[in-house]
Amino acid sequence: KGQTGNKSFEGLDSVTGITEVSVTAIDEEALMDGLHSLHPTMLSGAEYVMNRNTFNAVAKLRTADGQFVLIATKDIAHGAPSYSIFGLPVAVNDAMDDNVIYVANIREAYGALIREDAKLSRVAEDSVNLRRGTIQFFLEVDVDAKVKNKQAIVRIKKQQ
Repeated sequence: KGQTGNKSFEGLDSVTGITEVSVTAIDEEALMDGLHSLHPTMLSGAEYVMNRNTFNAVAKLRTADGQFVLIATKDIAHGAPSYSIFGLPVAVNDAMDDNVIYVANIREAYGALIREDAKLSRVAEDSVNLRRGTIQFFLEVDVDAKVKNKQAIVRIKKQQ
C-alpha cells in the first residue's frame, strides 16, 4: 500500500491517473473487465493483486457453467498452493483496502532506487543467539519506489 505522508514512496492505492474499472460487484465480469482494460503489452508478467478478504470472496466465484474462477494449483518448487485467475497469478497483500483489485504488471509499473548505501550491522550478541550458535544481522536500506508506467496498472473498484 505504501505510506505517502512526507515520504515519496508511491503505493498502488495512492496512484492517480491509472485506468479504473468501477463495478457494482466483484464478480467474474469485473475481473474480466479489469484484465481487458490492461494495456495488451503489459499482460505478460501481470497479476491480480488483492487483500485477503477480497481474495476469500473471489475464491467463491463461479462461472456460468459452475467452474471456480480462482484456480488453485500446487507450486512444485515450494510445495505451496498457487492461485490464478484467467491464467494470471494472484498475489495477496493485506495492506490493501477491501473491494479493490489490481491487475498489474509490477515489474513494468514500478521503478525503484536505493538512495543511500545499504548498511549491514551485527546485532549485539544475546543469550538466545549464543545458545543457538547463531549471529544476527540488521540490514538498513533507504529505498524509494515510484510508478513509472501507469499503463501497467488497472484498478478494479467496487462502488459503495
